[in-house]
Amino acid sequence: MMDLTFGKVFKSRSEAETEILIGDLFVGPGKKRGIWTVRAVYRRMGLPTHVRLDGGCADREMTIAASVVLDRRLFRRA
Repeated sequence: MMDLTFGKVFKSRSEAETEILIGDLFVGPGKKRGIWTVRAVYRRMGLPTHVRLDGGCADREMTIAASVVLDRRLFRRA
């Protein structure tokens, strides 16, 4: 069963770089370009933390590992 978390994802490097909150905005890469809003944070024991991103319409949603969103080569904060 997945827990829905409304708060920080994790802290490691500097807190500003590794903190993801509901409502944070990111710009996606390549075909996923555009503004993505964090709608949920999912944690499940034994699995990496994931986030649900909303691209502004029903067919632009995705759930991916939080580490992907925090990788500056793939996403950047809006």
